Amino acid sequence: MTIQFTTDGSPGYRRLALWQDIVCDVFVGLDCKSDLGNAFRGSVTQASLGRAVCSEVCSDRQHVFRTPSRIARSDQDFVLIALGNRGSGGVVQDGRETVIHPGEFALYDTTRPYELKFNDAFTQTIFKVPR
Repeated sequence: MTIQFTTDGSPGYRRLALWQDIVCDVFVGLDCKSDLGNAFRGSVTQASLGRAVCSEVCSDRQHVFRTPSRIARSDQDFVLIALGNRGSGGVVQDGRETVIHPGEFALYDTTRPYELKFNDAFTQTIFKVPR
């Protein structure tokens, strides 16, 4: 069964807060920031694959943080595999940084802090696998 979450139809002033709620519910506790304000848009379409979850994320530019305080409040651990479809995005974890372009992927661990940097609109497929 496929489920879609979107900021479409939400008042502009509420979109970024709604987006943060969506990604926290679908993935893990995160902090999201964007300079687009009321113009921000994003959607996540997700489907279960056994114990794993596959999601397509389509969003505007943003900066995402998985902080030590968010990790401390979490009771589940995952490995995330991000596959670039459109646009590019940076992943920073443990002092290492990579950029995911279309057709490329990166793995990151939700038990350690990380940052995601998207300077433009993007689409990625994310596989969330329990550790």
